[in-house]
Amino acid sequence: MTDIEIAAALHAINKNRCRPSLPDAEVDSIVKSVGRYEGTTTNTSGNQNLTERFGQPYYTNKDDIVTDINESFWAGIYHVENTGLFEPDEKTFYHYNPESGLYESISQDSIKQRISRRLLEVARTENLSLERKRTDVTLKAIISQLKGIRERRGAFKKKSNIVHLANGVIVFNEDGNADLCEFSPDFYSRNQSPIPYDPHARCEKFLNELIYPAVSTENAILLQKYGGMCLLGDNIIQRLLILDGLAGRGKTQFALVIQKLIGQLNVSELRTKHLSDRFELYRYLKKQLLVGVDVPGNFLSEKGAYVIKGLVGGDYFDAEQKGGTGCFPLQGNFCIVMTSNSRLQVRLDGDIGAWRRRLLIVRYEAPAPARKIPNFADLLIREEGSGVLNWALAGLGLLLDDINRYGDIQLDPEQTGIVDSLLAESDSLRIFLKENIENHEHCNLSIPEIVEAYAQFCPERRWNPKHITVIYRELEGLMLELFGSSKSNSIVRDGKDVKGFRRVRFTMKEEANAKKGT
Repeated sequence: MTDIEIAAALHAINKNRCRPSLPDAEVDSIVKSVGRYEGTTTNTSGNQNLTERFGQPYYTNKDDIVTDINESFWAGIYHVENTGLFEPDEKTFYHYNPESGLYESISQDSIKQRISRRLLEVARTENLSLERKRTDVTLKAIISQLKGIRERRGAFKKKSNIVHLANGVIVFNEDGNADLCEFSPDFYSRNQSPIPYDPHARCEKFLNELIYPAVSTENAILLQKYGGMCLLGDNIIQRLLILDGLAGRGKTQFALVIQKLIGQLNVSELRTKHLSDRFELYRYLKKQLLVGVDVPGNFLSEKGAYVIKGLVGGDYFDAEQKGGTGCFPLQGNFCIVMTSNSRLQVRLDGDIGAWRRRLLIVRYEAPAPARKIPNFADLLIREEGSGVLNWALAGLGLLLDDINRYGDIQLDPEQTGIVDSLLAESDSLRIFLKENIENHEHCNLSIPEIVEAYAQFCPERRWNPKHITVIYRELEGLMLELFGSSKSNSIVRDGKDVKGFRRVRFTMKEEANAKKGT
């Protein structure tokens, strides 16, 4: 092997295997000493001879003056000495950081500087005229060669059995057991929880002051399972979690604990009204958890709400970067947590079955705590972070067991009933029309009459009626769908033309209710 190839091999071993790494100058000194031993061979992790794979590092004339360099060879040296990859779909280089076990994005300009320094080191060590070859044109050519050498499409596709923590990687085996492993580039991880693993840590304050006083035992287990899945970063059950109910019961604090457990760098805000915009989905690239905190009641009725089904359901999207070129493929396997002090209404658009398969709801109805603790989530993570981590890991184990045994998360009848109730409330206008209006050839109804009757109907079911603008938006389509009646502008009331529908009337039951109300 040449001195350049030996240097490449030893620098790679130093960066990837030595803890702590030696200074580069000391490695260069070792390289010189290796050259003094005759018959020495060096293995470079499968690349025993760089010149066999990439050709000579440079070319000289008859006077042994360097006339040109081989860009492929220098790209190969960088590849051997630095663990990383190029993701072609994202058009991004990643460098492996052995201290965190993460693949971190690195700019092409930064790689150029590293290659330039390497050329300079070789020039001075070998006494070669390579300095003037470090032009931007040459470095760009080396980068182009490096893209092909390092290309690895789909390297960061989510894995459903690893959790990357501050001090190692938890790997769940097929038998349900879990092991703590050292960091390795083979995990291809770029998301990490900032919490260290401690098998003996507990979280008494988290459980006894935040979870158990606020929800039932069954819902506490549901929170635990979903919290563990958020830690995994892969929505293997394709559902989102809604925490609704009375204010001041701990919903927001729980959501904050989960965010801090996952790591704020891995979390993004969910904004339903922007989900159908061109550039919104790009914000979710490289994220694990999407959060909506204290959202209003119409949060799932915004125009972009339909996208949420795909964001948790495994659908593929094209994420477009503002000011960038091209699109980035994005798979919707995000965990989603949202909190609200009111019951949310979903914009169903006739797809009630899909929403039923996507929703989990935990309702907070317990009495408010006697004492409020400022910044409670920060306190819990600071004092019991590793204990909360163990709680979530145990929940992930329970969820994986559910999936292995039943194929999905297991819910009790009350939990499924809450989802059905919310969907019925979200579809309240359709239900009202089907139960209280019928076809009749010689009758008609005005829109104000229908709206007034609907407003009386909802309190009987303990439902919140839809907003008036939503009623007007949905009513025309539902009347045409259910009764074949299109909107008319000439329904006569008190001698004036008003908007309404022909060939329909209230059923006898609704007619009696209207007279009773009058």
